Amino acid sequence: MTEKSAYIVRPFDVLYFRNNKAFDFGEWYSEGIFPPYPSTFQGLIRTNLLMQQGYIDNDGEMNSNQQKAVKLIGDDSTFPFDMEGPFVAKNNTLYFPAPKDMIPVGKNAAKQVQIKENTLQNDLGITLAYADQSPKQKFIYNSQSLLPLALINEYRLNGEIKTINQKEAPYYIEDHVGIMLENGLKKAKEGHFYMTPYIRFAMENGLFFSIAHKEGSSLNFENQYGKLGSESRGVYFEKAQNNLTELTLENSFYKQIVQKGKFKLILLSHGIFEQGWLPFSFNEKEGLSTNFKSQTIKLKLLFATCDKPLKISGFSQIKKGVKKQVSAVPAGSVYYFTIAEKQGNEDVIVKWLKSLDNHRIPNGMYSDMGYNHVVFGKII
Repeated sequence: MTEKSAYIVRPFDVLYFRNNKAFDFGEWYSEGIFPPYPSTFQGLIRTNLLMQQGYIDNDGEMNSNQQKAVKLIGDDSTFPFDMEGPFVAKNNTLYFPAPKDMIPVGKNAAKQVQIKENTLQNDLGITLAYADQSPKQKFIYNSQSLLPLALINEYRLNGEIKTINQKEAPYYIEDHVGIMLENGLKKAKEGHFYMTPYIRFAMENGLFFSIAHKEGSSLNFENQYGKLGSESRGVYFEKAQNNLTELTLENSFYKQIVQKGKFKLILLSHGIFEQGWLPFSFNEKEGLSTNFKSQTIKLKLLFATCDKPLKISGFSQIKKGVKKQVSAVPAGSVYYFTIAEKQGNEDVIVKWLKSLDNHRIPNGMYSDMGYNHVVFGKII
């Protein structure tokens, strides 16, 4: 595989990323999704590649053989690239959704939630522990939605953050008022106003992603323009440092996790897994497990904190209709695991942790798009 090329997409104006939820009767506020889905960015990448190669004209119409276009960019079930992101970028710092197991301590500090001895059994037969602080407003992610990578790293190493700078937000939310139109008429529908949250990036900020072609051909989007979001707002591609997501930890970090026999998994991007909300395979007899180098690593889920699933779909240019809808676990979700069997298997588990830490849990096309990006942390 060729070396990845990295870019920061800088918008010229506000951006809006709509979810798939339709308005219910009486609703006046349109929900947005931010950070955007990785699949939103694959649309941007595919469109720009087709324009580069002359498959799309200036009016956005396909003007050549569809089979050739599919060979270049893939189709509804294949994605011939390896993409990382999109992640919010401020200068050369990346920001990620705050882990959902963080609770505030004092004014600008946070720590890992403590879990009780009380347990409950869910519909899969998995016994889970209670969080010690259950009211939603107690968790950091409700007030501090994004944290820089350095603080995420501090948190997963130490189980706490000593100082959170509340003024570091790389973007702002602007609520814009819209007016619904009468069907087929350019006329405002009486009494039908709604409000939509737009994203406005601070100067020099944007969305980071990196990409490589699996077959080895080079990709170059530097100094190109594109359209992004539900309203196709203009954006500009700027070359970025390729190592903004790199986190190198000593072997001792992973050995300490194995010795303690438990760890946490933090989703840095939205997750689409083979078995719904569970990141690893599960069956009622054997519980949770994953395979690594012909070895089976058995795990037990101790605690998990996730928001409601995201419904992801889109329009298929091939079928000329709506794509199959899938459910995603929101970025920032956290899972606590214990290692069920580690005797004589410590080295294998250390290698498995290192291979997956700051990478993506494999799931075909979805992980190639950038879903399932995870990091591990200590349970303090």
